[in-house]
Amino acid sequence: MTYAQKVANGLLASMPVLQISHTDEQGKKHEWNIQSVYDLNKCYADLSVRGELTTGLLQSISKEYEEMMTSWKPSINK
Repeated sequence: MTYAQKVANGLLASMPVLQISHTDEQGKKHEWNIQSVYDLNKCYADLSVRGELTTGLLQSISKEYEEMMTSWKPSINK
């Protein structure tokens, strides 16, 4: 494994995960583990397809994600 791969793996391993759960109108619970912007977009897409992505929910999730990433201090073990 190259040094760059070790750094990338360490960085990914140290990233926090935001756990979001949402109960839809039929009472079914949906959960997402959001670690990257890709995961965040997938969560938004899932909610949008079901017609449940309200402005309030969008703002709430994005604020939680922003706070999580702002407080994250990357630590890489060499």
